Amino acid sequence: MSSFAEARIFNLTKEKFASYLMVHAGTSRVEDDLFRGESGAVDFSSSMKNNLGGEFGFISTMGPLSFRFGFEILKPAPLREVKAKDAGGATLYEASSDVTGFIPKVGLDLNLVTKPSYRMFAFGTVGQAHLTVKNEYTNLTVAPNADFSTEMKSSSQFLAGGVGIEYAAFDLTSVVLEVGYKQLQFKNLKYSAAVTDTQGAHNAGDAVLLNTGENRTLDFSGWTVSLGARWWLF
Repeated sequence: MSSFAEARIFNLTKEKFASYLMVHAGTSRVEDDLFRGESGAVDFSSSMKNNLGGEFGFISTMGPLSFRFGFEILKPAPLREVKAKDAGGATLYEASSDVTGFIPKVGLDLNLVTKPSYRMFAFGTVGQAHLTVKNEYTNLTVAPNADFSTEMKSSSQFLAGGVGIEYAAFDLTSVVLEVGYKQLQFKNLKYSAAVTDTQGAHNAGDAVLLNTGENRTLDFSGWTVSLGARWWLF
C-alpha cells in the first residue's frame, strides 16, 4: 500500500525558503573612542576592540540568487570600571560602558556553486543601524566631581560583504560559515537625556562633542566571522 507522503530528501539545489540564526564575532575600531576627548584623560585601562552580536531572519532562493531579510543585534562585551588617567598617570575617573545596536537589513547572495549537500556563495547586505550607548562615570577627581551617566543614540547606514559556505547537516537543517567585512560608523551621536558631565550641561538632543569641539565618532567597522544555521521550510 502506497503512503500518502514520502520522506522529504534534503537537497540544497531544490530548497527555496528558510529561517536562519547567526552569531557574529569580529574586530572593531571603537577602542577608547567611547571615552576619549573628555576632560584631560589620555590613557584608558581597557577599550572596545571586538564586535559581538547575533542575527535572525529569512532567506529565499531563486536559482543562483538568494534574498535575505534579517535583524542583527550588535552587543559588544560591556566595559567595566575602566580607569581614565591623565598624562601624568593620575586617575581622573572610572568609566563603564554598555553598547547596543539594532540593525534591520536586507541582503543578496550570489550562489557560486550549489550541490545537493553544500553551497558556496558571495554575499552583500545593507541596512539602517540604530545605536544606544550608556556610559557611567564614578570616583571623579575632576568636574563635576560627582558620579553621573550619559545616554547617547545615533543612526547610520550599515554595509557588509564577504563569502560563505553552507553544508546540509541533518534533517532540513544546514550549517553556514561566513567571513566578511562590515562598515558601520556613527558620526552624529546625540544625548538621549539631559546630563551635566565633564564638559558642562547638555540637553537631550544636543550633539555629543569631544573637548576639541569635534563630533564624537564611534566606528564599529571591521572583519567578521559568522556561524549559523538555516532551517529550510520548503
